[in-house]
Amino acid sequence: MNVEAMKTIFSSIPPRRQSRATNTKFLKLKAILEIENVWKTGTDMKALFIEHDHLSPLGHVGEAISDLGYDIEEFVVVKEENFTNPYLEVEFPDQTSFDIVIYLGAPWAVYDESLPWVNKEISMIRQSQELNQPILGICFGGQLLAKANGANVRASLAKEIGWHYVTSTDESIIPSGPYFQWHGDCFDTPRGALELAFNGAANQAFSIERSLALQFHPEVELEALTKWVDNGGREEAEAIGIDLERVVAQTILTLEESRLRSHQLVRNFHKNFVAR
Repeated sequence: MNVEAMKTIFSSIPPRRQSRATNTKFLKLKAILEIENVWKTGTDMKALFIEHDHLSPLGHVGEAISDLGYDIEEFVVVKEENFTNPYLEVEFPDQTSFDIVIYLGAPWAVYDESLPWVNKEISMIRQSQELNQPILGICFGGQLLAKANGANVRASLAKEIGWHYVTSTDESIIPSGPYFQWHGDCFDTPRGALELAFNGAANQAFSIERSLALQFHPEVELEALTKWVDNGGREEAEAIGIDLERVVAQTILTLEESRLRSHQLVRNFHKNFVAR
């Protein structure tokens, strides 16, 4: 890309009322995303999203996966009519027929042995890893990856809800920055895995082979947050003193920046774990 094209990209970015350092980082990230349109490929690639409930829209991650040229198929594990009684048998699609599989979050615990479909997912993950299939696990999905690889998943000392800064150990995979969190459990890093991000509350990311596990929620935007708050989340958050009005305001204020950061993370996942 030549200098004039770069200038055109930068000139299209609206001014932001932020500090110079933050604004510069934002501009650089937006320019990188515009430049990296070369990562877009054909439409013959397929991505499977495993959604554990009806309250988990694909958000920024789904948008970024689509931008990379993937056809997306969604599978809901616990449908709305079973949400209050999720202890059911589930027949999953054949995940091995997809190029990548993304496991999203859930309000339940990976270590809840009364959920019969959890062990099925762990078996699916192990099968995918044996076949060298790329996997992205988000929150509950990241915990599934941890357990599938022999690591402990347990209740956290304190719940983490809202926007919290995550420090990366490898910026080429996980961009450091604030990410949305809503979890009461956490995972250990499996033996043989590489810890990629952390904060004071929990391990936040690891990779193992062609799998990337995240504790935070890069997909979250206002639609997901509203659904979570309206379906039991308000009581959960207020019980530990979380100001949800402030969390919603932060979500709106940082929507574009969080979208760009999440898109960069997905592109990094694709580059480092899928396209390699």
